[in-house]
Amino acid sequence: MDNFPEIADKIVNDFLKIKPGNIVSISGEIHNANKTDKPLLEIPFIEELALGIRKKKAFPVLEISTENLKKRFFAEMPSEIFSLQPVYYKKWIDSIDVFIYVGWKNVFNEFQKTSNEKLKESLKSIWEKIFQQKKKLLFLNFPSSELAEFLKTNFDDLMKFYSKSVDCNYAQLQKAKDELKSKFSTFSNYTIHSKNEKLNIKTRIVLPDLSRNKDYSQISILPFGNQDIPLERKKINGTFIAEKAYYKNFIFENLKINFEKGFVHYISFEKERKENFILQNALMKSKTECFLVLGFNPKATSYTNYYLFDTCIDGNTSMKFFDGGSHPIILSNINAEIKKKI
Repeated sequence: MDNFPEIADKIVNDFLKIKPGNIVSISGEIHNANKTDKPLLEIPFIEELALGIRKKKAFPVLEISTENLKKRFFAEMPSEIFSLQPVYYKKWIDSIDVFIYVGWKNVFNEFQKTSNEKLKESLKSIWEKIFQQKKKLLFLNFPSSELAEFLKTNFDDLMKFYSKSVDCNYAQLQKAKDELKSKFSTFSNYTIHSKNEKLNIKTRIVLPDLSRNKDYSQISILPFGNQDIPLERKKINGTFIAEKAYYKNFIFENLKINFEKGFVHYISFEKERKENFILQNALMKSKTECFLVLGFNPKATSYTNYYLFDTCIDGNTSMKFFDGGSHPIILSNINAEIKKKI
């Protein structure tokens, strides 16, 4: 990526709007666990971010770790280590204004793999403190060869997509996001046209629950360029053609999903494969909560097989559901049209 300096400048100045005196934590990871040929991939990007922050008379704090150290930490540390209260981390959170995480994974990936409940609670308290203090938190979602291998997709395609989609006009994208939210808050009934099929949906307006005192709007994930719109599950009726379906690390193509009063009535798969049952079972038992997801990043134009990238594609119409473990199930079509249902 030759445009690291330009991207870093836009993130620091246009997206995060870093101010003089801000203290910014930049967390990155060296990929040395699986003997990758590109273990220092993120470092040039981290350097550009740090320089851009310092030029704003702000203070970058680099938090660099390694995959191998993290794996050894969880494997070799005695269990009582995890029961210690993370006093240092809470003080550290107090001193930081903005948190930037460079990679595509976060700390949750590690403690989801361990059965140590004390560790889970320890890390959970750190995140809750970040949320409570309304700290800005940006996940850069920077791709790696490990991500490409996990998704069984091409690493160069991921990097090309990323470098284009994050090198954008963030002010214009924010305006587009606000316009979408406004548009879908004034009318509720729509029809999604995909090929020769129609799917009727009804959006819903969610008022903030002030009693819960939770607001995660300070969290951002790049690439920027999609908007979630809550749907009334029981009002989903008809058929949707998904050019792509994403579930965990499985990718499916050209599915036909039929809904009756929000329930998945049937799914037609283009190809017979053993993973079909996994997706079908997850969709049919999915939670009530669901969303229409609209992509509007003009720099994002083609599929990569990574849903956090692909849902930003300009004109992409997606539906998002969640399985029993809250893993997202994404159904996407970049050629679908949404029209008001009169």
